[in-house]
Amino acid sequence: MGDKEIPAGLAALLDGMHARDMQKVAENISEDIVLKSPIFADPFVGREQAVEVITHLLSVVDQFEPGEVLWGEDKFAAILKLRVGTTDVEGVDVITLNEEGKVNSMTIQWRPLPAVVEVQNRLAPAVGAPVLKLTPVS
Repeated sequence: MGDKEIPAGLAALLDGMHARDMQKVAENISEDIVLKSPIFADPFVGREQAVEVITHLLSVVDQFEPGEVLWGEDKFAAILKLRVGTTDVEGVDVITLNEEGKVNSMTIQWRPLPAVVEVQNRLAPAVGAPVLKLTPVS
């Protein structure tokens, strides 16, 4: 990481998610955050919606491990691992911060697809979305 330090708001958000401390998460995201999920077509807009979906996500995920943080001029990429049951999910959250140092956009990218569908199947009922089914093509 060289001589750069992870911005305090981003570090606090990742620590809050790891600890499942939703107050810490809420304190470090902006009122007008846009959260784009890999499992829902429409983004979640605003702190209330983002905190709700993160709360539900962390309730169905057995393990959340933030890893290395990479950055460019105005964006960050937080590498993470999730475990749902016996399924491992690899992810990258692309994040921007506002002038106050709070997260104001987050685009979540996960792999592999079967693991993403498994997470969606657990999360969908909590947010009122239909459950997806992965259909192999012969």
